[in-house]
Amino acid sequence: MIVGVTQMDCAILVISLLDGPMPQTIEHLLLIKQIGVKNLIVFLNKEDKVNDEEIINFVKEEVLFLIDKYGYKENNISILKGSALKALECANSKEDLNNIWVKKILDLVEIMDKNIKIVNDSINEPFLMAIEDSFLITGRGTVVTGKIERGSIKSGDKVELIGNDCLIQTTVIDIEMFNKVLDLGEVGDNIGVLLRNIKKNNVKRGYILAKPNTVKSFKLFESSVYILSKSEGGRHKPFLPGYKPQFFIRTSDITGEVKSIFSNNNELKMAMPG
Repeated sequence: MIVGVTQMDCAILVISLLDGPMPQTIEHLLLIKQIGVKNLIVFLNKEDKVNDEEIINFVKEEVLFLIDKYGYKENNISILKGSALKALECANSKEDLNNIWVKKILDLVEIMDKNIKIVNDSINEPFLMAIEDSFLITGRGTVVTGKIERGSIKSGDKVELIGNDCLIQTTVIDIEMFNKVLDLGEVGDNIGVLLRNIKKNNVKRGYILAKPNTVKSFKLFESSVYILSKSEGGRHKPFLPGYKPQFFIRTSDITGEVKSIFSNNNELKMAMPG
């Protein structure tokens, strides 16, 4: 989920009206906030199981408190209630699709279409795409897939394939999206790119496809981080230099190592949760 969430334009936070916000609800809110998902919709599920309006209002107030705590404002959030299971049962049984449960799901889709604002303000920046997958087309070559993070790309463009100890220059032969050939791929498009003279074993998930001389790969970096506490769904214990956490960067999933720990320019022996 952590890798996949980097491609999200919107999050739908599904909360059971029977249970209310759970510990994983807080983890999901924290995750989508940290990776920069700006559009949030709350769907209060299992409405068919709750007949007490006071309970529904209580859960809604709990949700509003949580989303405000993590930086989402009530006037920018849409909150709906319904029953996903009831809607699915009605749709599968070929019942009248104008019934209340199906309509609530259609209302959700309508709100997504109307309220989600996707601003392609990086269209004029140099092309960059994190590679999600790759496969070989017999007789043609290697295709890499992913979502364009910035800029645009077209057939004939020179690009670089960048990864761990990997820097290969190549050329775009073809671009496809949903089995249709594109003249131009732009920010937000999920595309497949056929590359010239690239072998399948040259490519790994997490590599970057970018405009030449715009991206560099590093093995050592400094970063300011906040260590989540136990109550926030994070660590129970401190960690020392030498600790090897898992890093999720765009589509990559790689093990790293903490070399040293600092706070206020003072070197520490350990990092405490919180």
